[in-house]
Order: sequence, then structure tokens, then C-alpha cells
Amino acid sequence: MPDTTHPAATVRRARFIDVPGVARLLTTDHPVVDLDGDGRPDAPVDPEQLSSATRLVLGHGILEQGEIWVAEDADGLLATTVWLPPEVPAFEDELREVLVREVGVDPLDEPADDEPVRVATRQALGIAQSAIADALDAVRPRLVLVASAVAPDVEGAERVDTLRRLVDAPASARHSPDGSPVEGPLFTAIVDPARVEGMRSIGFVEHRSVELEPHGTLWIGVRA
Repeated sequence: MPDTTHPAATVRRARFIDVPGVARLLTTDHPVVDLDGDGRPDAPVDPEQLSSATRLVLGHGILEQGEIWVAEDADGLLATTVWLPPEVPAFEDELREVLVREVGVDPLDEPADDEPVRVATRQALGIAQSAIADALDAVRPRLVLVASAVAPDVEGAERVDTLRRLVDAPASARHSPDGSPVEGPLFTAIVDPARVEGMRSIGFVEHRSVELEPHGTLWIGVRA
């Protein structure tokens, strides 16, 4: 069996040059979902479109408004976490224009009322957004974990340790303009059960869970 450990992995804050590699990690580790609620995974999202959209989101929003952290060894990136501060200014209008122009995806497109699957999805998203907004007001976190990904060959205890280090580093580095540490817990919201278990394994605990029929359960977690 090949050795898949990465003893020389280091954790650092990402730069713009890292965006393509981070996008590859996020799209490779993209969760399988069942949007139509029929009990079977949906067909995969077009990988080229997903990769383009991910790079645009990272480069035109996250790097300016938030933080991306990566773990790497001599062979390249192993894992990533993507963060936003809870008070981040909205950049949806700018991002929408980029996505429409470059990828042909308009996030504001709404389904017709005679498309029950997409209508149900829109309703579920509305419930999720309301639950997350309420939780953010209640928790008042210092950072929001909006995405994470680990390369497939990073497994077992190493996977947990790598993810934990990628959460500890930005949390400890977060400071206010006067240099004092920012108070408040870390915050994340997830639907994919495997990712929920990943967050539990590094110390996140449930703040609230909300049913999103027919798309499963939204899990909102916090960590000191």
C-alpha cells in the first residue's frame, strides 16, 4: 500500500495565485446531493462550469472580503478552508455580473411555478437563509466557515488533524484593528451529513438543526 501521509504539510493563508488550486480542491471534494428528493444522488454538476464559478467566487469575493487558508506539502495543496467575517459587506451584485458574463449562470434566476422540484428547492433555500441569519444574530461569531475541502488521499487521523489545523490557524490569527483578539465562536452551516461528522470531529457542536424537505437537514455548528 502506498504511503499517503504528508508529514511536511504546512498551513498558511492563501494568495491569489492559489485560487486555481483551491478551486480544484473544492470541486473535487464537492458533496453529492439529492435536490429532487428521490433518494438517489443527482447527476453531477457540469465540472467545467462548477470550476469556473468557484474560481470567480474565490477571486472576486472571498479573497477581498474574507480569508482562504491552505495546507500544503512539497507536492502541492492538500486541503483548504474558506472563511468570511459575519459582518462582511455584500458583494452579490458584482459577483452576479461576473457569473452572468463569464459562466452564463444568473444566481437570481427563479423557476416557474410549474416546476415543483425547483420551487421546493427555492423554498428550502429561503428557510435555510432565515435560519442562518437568526443563528448569526444569536451566536455573534468571529468567523464563518463557508467551505472546506481535503484531498482524497488525505485519510483517517491525518484528515482530521489537517482540517483541525486549518480551523485553528485562522481562528487564532483573527484580530481587531487595535491588535486584540476578536471574541466569539466559529460558525458553520452544512447539509451534507459526511461534512457534519467532519466538523464534529474537530470540535464543532450543534447550535441548531432545521429540516429542509426534501433536501435533508441543515446543521448549524459552533466551536469556541
